[in-house]
Amino acid sequence: MTMGERIKELRRERKMTLEELARKIGVSKPTMQRYESGVITMTTDRVLQIADALDVDPNYLMGWNARSAPAEPELPDSVIQIINRLRLLSDEDLQEALRYIDYIASHSKT
Repeated sequence: MTMGERIKELRRERKMTLEELARKIGVSKPTMQRYESGVITMTTDRVLQIADALDVDPNYLMGWNARSAPAEPELPDSVIQIINRLRLLSDEDLQEALRYIDYIASHSKT
């Protein structure tokens, strides 16, 4: 598998469009397309930018490692809602919420 093929595979796994990846690394969509197809080569700095944007070890992109870093699992909407609400709390209220969560977890029936 070529570096471009690895980039394309990772981008798709992360449900990222070509435009999104191009924007993240500061290039045009056609340039990103050329990277993926192997028409143009990348500088080391560009490989590092792409690896960072895809949250993967640059060694994987270069073909030096057999596997990429695993994609982060998606959180359920209910967990995201809880996190967003917790962000609105003061430190004192946040500590109280954590104590309540610990209480619920310790008395859970599962």
